[in-house]
Amino acid sequence: MSKDLTLHRVPFVHLYRDMSFNDFFNRYDPWRDGRVVAATYSFSHRDFSFWATLRPNSLIYIDQKYEPTALEFVRRYPWFEVRSVPRLHSKVIFFEQSGVLLVGSENLYAPTSCFSEVMLETSVVESERTQVQQLLFGGLGGKTLFCRYGIKDIRLHRDGTHEGKPFVPCNSEVDHWDLVTNNVSAGPNGLMPPDPECHCPGRLYAAFEYEASGRKHYLAVDRGYGYCGDLDESAFAWLCENCTIENLSENYSGGYFPAYHPVPNGRLANRAVWFGGVKDPDRHAALKVTVPPVDITRRKVRRRDSLAAD
Repeated sequence: MSKDLTLHRVPFVHLYRDMSFNDFFNRYDPWRDGRVVAATYSFSHRDFSFWATLRPNSLIYIDQKYEPTALEFVRRYPWFEVRSVPRLHSKVIFFEQSGVLLVGSENLYAPTSCFSEVMLETSVVESERTQVQQLLFGGLGGKTLFCRYGIKDIRLHRDGTHEGKPFVPCNSEVDHWDLVTNNVSAGPNGLMPPDPECHCPGRLYAAFEYEASGRKHYLAVDRGYGYCGDLDESAFAWLCENCTIENLSENYSGGYFPAYHPVPNGRLANRAVWFGGVKDPDRHAALKVTVPPVDITRRKVRRRDSLAAD
C-alpha cells in the first residue's frame, strides 16, 4: 500500500535537467544544512570531493547491489552511517536542518548526470520535516556497514611529525573538522586564516577493547580521539606486538564514536591501549608510506561570524 503526504507550504520548487551533484553539494553548509540523509540505488564515491564537508553521522541508504562499493566508502569515512537495503530504488537527498529536499531520477553515482535525468528541489518547512523524513526514509532499515581494518591495512608514516607511527586508510583522508575549523594566524592585518592552509595526515593513536555478546571488539581512534574504524583481532595484536605502548588503562571512558555504532553504547572499554611508533623501523620498512599534506584553502567552509568570534 502506498504512503503519501501533501505539502501545502512550499517556499519554492526548482527543477533540474541533468544536474551536477558536485554543484549541488558545493553549496552545502554544515552549520546551515546540518546532517544529510540520502537514499540512492547506484552509489559511487571515488569521483566526488565533497564527502568530508558533510556532517559526521550523515546517513546514506544504498541498494545492496552496491554494498562492496559502500564498504570501500566507509573505510575512507567511517564516521558516516551507511545502510545496505534490498530492492532500494529511491533517489532522494534531505538536509535535516535547513529542510532542503532533492528528489528525482538521478543516482548518487557520478559528479554530473550520465543519463537524461530530472530532479526537483524544494525546501520543507520546519513543522513538516519529521513527517517528510519518516515518509521518505522510515522503515527502510537495512544492514549497517562497518569499517573494519586488518593487518594488511596498517601502514607507517615515513616522515613528518608522525614518522614511524601507524595509520589506517581513513587517517590519510581530509577530515570534516579540518575543513570547518577556522585556524587563524597573526598576519599584517590581524588574525587571518593561513594561506595556503593544509590538511596533514593523521595517525592511529589508540584502540579501545570492548566485550559485547561474548565477542571482543577493537575500536580505533585518531589523535583527536575521533573514531577511525574497527580493528580485527590480528591487527590489534600486531600493533600491541610491534609498536611501543605509551599508556594502558582499564575500564576507560573516552573516545568519540558514531551514534550508529552499537558496541560503545552504554559500555566502558575493558582496556584502552595508546600506541607510539613501531619498535623496529628497519624490519617494517616496506610498510612506510609518505602521505603529503593537502592544500585545503579553497575547500574550507567558514562560518560567517567565525573570524569575528575569534
